[in-house]
Amino acid sequence: MTTIDRQTSTKWNRLVRQAVEHVLGPRTGWREGAGIDRVALNPQPLPPRSLFLAALSQGLISSTELLQEFAGAMFEDEERGIIVIGGYVNRFVDDFCGNGFRLNWVIPGPPPHWFPTELSGADLLVLASHFAQATKEVLGWEMQGILAAAGARFAEVGVLRMQAF
Repeated sequence: MTTIDRQTSTKWNRLVRQAVEHVLGPRTGWREGAGIDRVALNPQPLPPRSLFLAALSQGLISSTELLQEFAGAMFEDEERGIIVIGGYVNRFVDDFCGNGFRLNWVIPGPPPHWFPTELSGADLLVLASHFAQATKEVLGWEMQGILAAAGARFAEVGVLRMQAF
């Protein structure tokens, strides 16, 4: 893995950690492997991998909403804030759709079998569906456009990856 690959995969560690915590529960209740065992033993409404990807996309969407609030407070011109938010979302999409991108397991111990270090076409389609749903929930046509474009890109690359196999 090159230095650029490491930088790319580590810049999203906060979102990955939050998504893992959503699947495994709060970090304070973990013992060595306890959270992972809990997921492995209990039936889940979604498979842990899909639940993780849903939480990951929701983490990014929540971050964009927070950025939108900050941008509204910092800039008199809303357009500057939308440009910043669009850049943030585009970096996320570019990284996750990029060849050779790997997620880091950010919790002590080995990753569970469901943790996607590499994203498959199906994984990208899961992300696409969550971004498409978010366009119905966020306020402002600019944010809806940014998230719709992200969802479309995830869907496009996801389908291409699935066709490649």
